[in-house]
Amino acid sequence: MDMAAGALVDEEMDIGLYGDEPEEPALPRKKVPMGDIYEASRAGDIERLKLLLDEEVNVNARDNWDSVALYYACLAGHLDAARMLLEKGAICSENTFDGDRCHYASLNLQVRKLLKAFEARPPPLDPLPRSFRELFVSFGANCRYLEGTLTDHSDSGMLRMKQTQNGRSSYETMISNDRENDDCLGPDIIFYVSGRPFGAHRALLAARSPFFKKMFQADWKHRREVRLANPKLTFSALFSLVHFFYTDRLDVAVDDMEDLVRICKYCGCVGLQKVLEKDMLHQKYADYKAIKRVDDSQKRSIVQGSSLPESERMPAALYNLLNLSLKKSAKREKSDGDLDDGELNPSRISVDSAKPSSPTDTTNTTKGGDLKRLEGEFNECSISKQNEDKEEDHADVCFLVANEKFRCHRFVLGARSEYFKARFSRATGFSDELARETNSGADALPVLQEHDLSATAFEKVLEYM
Repeated sequence: MDMAAGALVDEEMDIGLYGDEPEEPALPRKKVPMGDIYEASRAGDIERLKLLLDEEVNVNARDNWDSVALYYACLAGHLDAARMLLEKGAICSENTFDGDRCHYASLNLQVRKLLKAFEARPPPLDPLPRSFRELFVSFGANCRYLEGTLTDHSDSGMLRMKQTQNGRSSYETMISNDRENDDCLGPDIIFYVSGRPFGAHRALLAARSPFFKKMFQADWKHRREVRLANPKLTFSALFSLVHFFYTDRLDVAVDDMEDLVRICKYCGCVGLQKVLEKDMLHQKYADYKAIKRVDDSQKRSIVQGSSLPESERMPAALYNLLNLSLKKSAKREKSDGDLDDGELNPSRISVDSAKPSSPTDTTNTTKGGDLKRLEGEFNECSISKQNEDKEEDHADVCFLVANEKFRCHRFVLGARSEYFKARFSRATGFSDELARETNSGADALPVLQEHDLSATAFEKVLEYM
């Protein structure tokens, strides 16, 4: 949390301290050098808690008694421990099951005011998801839905949309206007669910979901618009999932959780599906686990990306996308004759180099049965290479750096760097001679050239972004 936000929280904390409230927590502090995050939070052991948070322990994980670490810190009245957990993304919204328990378990009003301050102003997202979220909401249809300017939120209401004079729906007119005003980083795929649209980038969807990856390589490969009319598919649930792909933070209405679990199952988001199913059970019995006002039932569920396996988080998905793009860039260079075999296929070279180089070696390996094993590995390598060649990285721009080509994605570079965003906006249409001369064929991409930069340095830049 930044200094301004911290000052505001401190100001909130100084208001409303009643004389009958203890300034110090009722439970004495003690050291728990071997304790977990729950024990450290309850005991107020700041050193142990800081060590656990530095190890990126999931702050929203529940123990065997369905309690999170923030609950114990609030129960014992440890303000500093609660603040540390909140700054690391602990959920404190009063409309969620965990946040509701924390509010009611707070030892005094000081703790409750701290929760209220963070609920009104949650800690900011990390740089990567923050940049992607700004990109996602920059598309008009996405922003209008998030801001709630579309008053009819029921999917059935979308079937009764008013028609304009030319027979097009109001949403189709909005999408047309958005595309006219769209910049170079806009979405390359538009989804219509029961007539309501939202935009996204197919590279990110394919990187985060096996279902989207398969569909973009087959049925949806050359389509810019996809219309979905399954009665079991709701717009709000699918939109929440795609928004999660961009931010690694899911905020979904409880009423949409069942639909979202179904969508996660089809999209192959196994980790998120398990978390949501567990949260649905908590919601089912929430009335028996916390004090409730008549009008204060849990309305939303919030899931942080840190609650998921490492392979299903945004950094892992983008890292896989980068590796795929680099491999396809190398493959393209090979077809152009710019690089030799050894530099492009280390996996194949490792298998080939393991093969015997002389008749004597062949005899020796045959005796041990190693030759058959090597042939099997080589066949597996060939099959995986064929599958890899069929994979689409959905790159939409190519950079030429020191005579090496890099397949890239405009939305990633433009969202993370003002320099690249300016370059893309200036190269309207990418109609320069370089693009026409250096690219040909069905997979031709517009080319931009970077000067005074080595290929190794540019690859590190891509890895960082």
